[in-house]
Amino acid sequence: MGALATRELIVAARTPGIPLVVCATWVLLTAFAVIWSPGVAVLAPLNLYEQARALHWILLAAMLPWAAVRCSPRDQGDRGVMITAVTAMSPESIVSAKMLASLVISTCVALAGLPGLIMAQQSAAVPVSLVLIDLLPLVGLALLIATTATMAMTLTSTDTSAWLCTCLLIAVVLSIVLWWSTAFAMIGGACAAIGVAIALSTRTIAGSRFTYLGERHAA
Repeated sequence: MGALATRELIVAARTPGIPLVVCATWVLLTAFAVIWSPGVAVLAPLNLYEQARALHWILLAAMLPWAAVRCSPRDQGDRGVMITAVTAMSPESIVSAKMLASLVISTCVALAGLPGLIMAQQSAAVPVSLVLIDLLPLVGLALLIATTATMAMTLTSTDTSAWLCTCLLIAVVLSIVLWWSTAFAMIGGACAAIGVAIALSTRTIAGSRFTYLGERHAA
C-alpha cells in the first residue's frame, strides 16, 4: 500500500492545482491579517485571530475538495480492476492508499495558512499555543475532505461530477456539525469521525466496483 500511496503523492506533486491552492490560502490569510488588523468591525466581538481562523476553515472547505479531486489519478472502472490485478492488492487497499495520500496532501495544504494565522495571533495578542491547538481540528477537516473526495471519485466518471459531489457533501456535513456545535475542537472531532465512517464505506464500495471488468473487456 505504501508504494501506491507514494504514487499518488508523486502524481499530486506534478499537478499545478496543489501549489495554486497553497499559494491562494497563504496569500488570502496573510492579506486578511495585514489589511483588516485589528479585525472586521462587523464581526466583533471576535478578535482578529478568531476571524482569521474562521476564514481559514472557509477557504479550506471551498478549495480543498477541488484540490483533492484534481491531484488524484483516475483509477475508476476497468482501470481500477487492472491495477488490482497487476499489483495483486485488494481494492480496499488501493482506495485506502488513495485516501492516505489525499489526507497527507490536504493536511499540507491546511498548514499553508499557518503564517497568516500566526500574524493574526500576534496582532490579537493571544497565546501561540492556541494556534497549535487549533491545528488539530484541521486534520479532522482534511480527513473528511480526503475520504469524501475519494468516495466521490469512486462513484462518478468525471472530475467535475466528483468535485461537485464532494462540495455538496462537505457543505451538508459542515452545516449539520455547525448546527450541533460551534467549538472548533468539537467540529474537528465530528469531521474526523464522519471521515472515518466515509472511509469504511468507500472501502466497501471499492470491493464491489473494482472486482470485475466491464462487459466489453470481459467478452
